[in-house]
Parts: sequence; structure tokens; C-alpha cells
Amino acid sequence: MVGCMLESRIGIAAGAHFVASKKNILDADLDGFMVCQECEGISGGFDIEGGTMTLSDKPGIGVDVNM
Repeated sequence: MVGCMLESRIGIAAGAHFVASKKNILDADLDGFMVCQECEGISGGFDIEGGTMTLSDKPGIGVDVNM
């Protein structure tokens, strides 16, 4: 099980990539970013649709930081 508290989109993307890389992780609770305002200039990493998280296919963890 991988969980989170109030990580930013960057931390959630890193956690999601970790979960995707390990077949023995059976559950993930990576919704902490939904309860706080996201930082302008940080995007990508993943998309969520209907409760399903899809990881970006961009290099690294797929997060764009433009600050």
C-alpha cells in the first residue's frame, strides 16, 4: 500500500510511478493533491478520469514545472 498526505502533483506523480513499477504493491491512495490548491506552473505527470490515474509518457515522471 502506498499512501499520501498533502503532496503536490510532483510528489503524487513520483508515488504513482513507484506504484506502477512494483507488482507487489496492491493498493494506492494518492488523492491528497485533490484537497489543496494546485500550484500554478506545475502540470502533467498524470491524468485522472473516473477514478483511474493514467501516467504521462513524457520523460522522467512527466511533470512540467514552469515557474
